[in-house]
Amino acid sequence: MTIRNKLSIKVTSERARVSAITLIRLSQSDKSFPVMEKIGRSIFIDEGEFYAWLSNKAGIEVTPSDKVLTSKDLQEIYGKSYTWLWQNVKSHNLAQPFKINRNNFWIDSQLDKAEVL
Repeated sequence: MTIRNKLSIKVTSERARVSAITLIRLSQSDKSFPVMEKIGRSIFIDEGEFYAWLSNKAGIEVTPSDKVLTSKDLQEIYGKSYTWLWQNVKSHNLAQPFKINRNNFWIDSQLDKAEVL
């Protein structure tokens, strides 16, 4: 058995910016979430299936080189407040976020810093 194209649950949670527990809950509640495979004491997720699921959630093609960003990340990038961020999302100056559970996320390739400054 090979684990060449598999991501550990720890790596997957870091890339998706959610906890490992959230990923386990997603695997139980979201039928489109990739099947987790237990190998020894570790849990793995197929990398291709994970990025296909994430692309479906985001509505754009997501690759391993893309970063998932939170609202705090965007506040740091733009140097603006939480209120400013959501006013720009509402006025369509910033891309609409996608949700994983109740949390909002953006993909860095969705953002064009020049359009909101």
